[in-house]
Amino acid sequence: MILNKILNGTLNITLRATPTFLLFLAICISQISKGSTILSFEHKNYTWQNHRELVKLTAKESLQPAMILKDMRIIEYFYDDSHELKAIETIHKIIRVNTIDAISMFNKVFIPIDNTLTIIALKARFISATGKITELNYQNIKDLENISHGTYKIFAIEGVEIGGEIEYYYSLEQKPRLFGREMLQSNLPIKDMQFEIITPKSLVFEAKSYNSILAITTHEKYENKNAMSVFMANIPAIDKLNYETNHAGRVDFKLSFYVENPTRKIFTWNSAAQFISESVYLFQKLPANQLQTAKTVLQSIIKPNFKANLKSKMTDEQKIIAIENYIKENIRVEEDCNHDDISAILETKYANKLGIIRLFALFFDLAAVPHQVVLTSDKTKAKFDKDFENWIFLEHYLFYFPEKQTYLAPNHLSCRYSLVPPYLTMQDGLFIDYSFQVASTVIQEIPAAIAAATVDESEFILSFDNETYQMKGTCRKHFSGYYATSLAHAYQLTENKQVLSERIFRISIADVALADTKITTYPINSDNIANKSMFLDIETSLLSTSLVEQAGDKLLFRVGDLLAHDFHEINLDNEIIEQDFNKTFKRKITLTIPKGYVVRNLENLKHITHTDKNTAWFIAEYELQGNQIKLSLEGGSSQIYYAYEQKEVLKQVIKAIKNFEQTILVFQKIK
Repeated sequence: MILNKILNGTLNITLRATPTFLLFLAICISQISKGSTILSFEHKNYTWQNHRELVKLTAKESLQPAMILKDMRIIEYFYDDSHELKAIETIHKIIRVNTIDAISMFNKVFIPIDNTLTIIALKARFISATGKITELNYQNIKDLENISHGTYKIFAIEGVEIGGEIEYYYSLEQKPRLFGREMLQSNLPIKDMQFEIITPKSLVFEAKSYNSILAITTHEKYENKNAMSVFMANIPAIDKLNYETNHAGRVDFKLSFYVENPTRKIFTWNSAAQFISESVYLFQKLPANQLQTAKTVLQSIIKPNFKANLKSKMTDEQKIIAIENYIKENIRVEEDCNHDDISAILETKYANKLGIIRLFALFFDLAAVPHQVVLTSDKTKAKFDKDFENWIFLEHYLFYFPEKQTYLAPNHLSCRYSLVPPYLTMQDGLFIDYSFQVASTVIQEIPAAIAAATVDESEFILSFDNETYQMKGTCRKHFSGYYATSLAHAYQLTENKQVLSERIFRISIADVALADTKITTYPINSDNIANKSMFLDIETSLLSTSLVEQAGDKLLFRVGDLLAHDFHEINLDNEIIEQDFNKTFKRKITLTIPKGYVVRNLENLKHITHTDKNTAWFIAEYELQGNQIKLSLEGGSSQIYYAYEQKEVLKQVIKAIKNFEQTILVFQKIK
């Protein structure tokens, strides 16, 4: 996250050009670093127990493939001899491994060192079930770079066997984190957990726990220091699918104020808004020649409707779409490049993520499009908490257009105007209005896209070939919204579009063969600025033998197979069900009855289940027209969160869908 990198010293791209934040940061650092008393490092001599027995486990604990027996984390802030604030992070873990898979998972240790100044201490060992101790060979420690843009120390622990314990601890001197997050729950059970923050008396930190982690408590365990800690035993494992998500137990923390000035909060939403605005709208201080270059580029973007100046007849939505198409299809994002400067971006066609934000803001400003900057978090990891002013939530940028109440995700290539990644919706965000170089803020919810915006629709026209025993016909598939975003991007990247099309159809028809396939996508590689909807259309001819079986004088048509959808991904076991996004699926099937056959069970096609589209629904209807069966299916869900009573409605819908998937039409030969 940009703000975090700036504050911990790993990113300096905006400091040279944002004087207000320079002043803000200088005040913070000066007040932090002017402590009258130099405080000592409490855990300077931390070590493990040299000789110990294995931790005793209960019978149930012994059945676990692996178990974290000790997870201790201490973050300690203190002043060095130069009166500068430093931070030491100490980690101590003990892990019981009871399977080969557990050994493979834990016999290599990764220590992140991006924010590290010095490794103060590092020890590791394995204690076997018989008590044999194998200590770390320090020659095995290696450097590892470019894993998720990080740098690590990595080492293997030798001699690991089933039934023993891997143990390691290390202390790192780091650049001080003035706000942060610790995930305290994992996909393994934890027998003993300790997390502690120690600070000088002059600094007051706040912390908040989430998701069943005990409230963090303050104490005066150390002389002339503040301390906050949480101690827990027997923390259950979180489901692997939800690990490191908003459901995992965690503690967020931040520097709140200085003792000498308790009324002045440090990291507030208002101070964040001012800093972010000055960084994003840096172009307002660009030289005239650079602004003119940007205006010339903007004129070329909207040239088809451009009339002499920027006050064209284009609507704001058309301007937004044209600007988005240009940036996302012409400017390449390279996070490691230093191109956050507008002139460099326009010249090289490269930018980092902050540079992309600045370019969007500049073009919207020049095109006179009213907009606001919005920042929020990935809710699958940590849902935005408006009551805890922690800048770590300010992770993802959006643009909001108040006149249309629509959004744009500038750094998400596959999501286009009015559609933003679902993990950023149905939670609060920080909305920033920057006028006259003063930022004003409001916290409000970012709504989810409606069900009608994301549609999976198929229309089949099918007939049966009595000689080849194949089902043949044509199909048109239409995907919009979130269904279209990933698929349209995949079609852009793949060289073999026919193979990708067959994979899509084989979700419902295992042996399908396609011919004469036509694919249309928007907005990828499109100059159309009138249509703002994401969509992907596939039109094709198809053949299949798996849809029909012969049983004596009967033909069995597996019509339920054509109802392929993603409702199976909804986990009904959770107390509160949370969907990724609202959705709709539709199927229209026209089937010509084979000559010489009659249908014996048409009534099985009709299903109506809960037609309230405010929650969830499934409807199946048909009519017989001569020798053709016309079947219409529609289902969907219009709610992200389902509480207990609403969950029952969703269960009924999913049950009806699963029942229809088993539907087989019986065609009997006329004698």
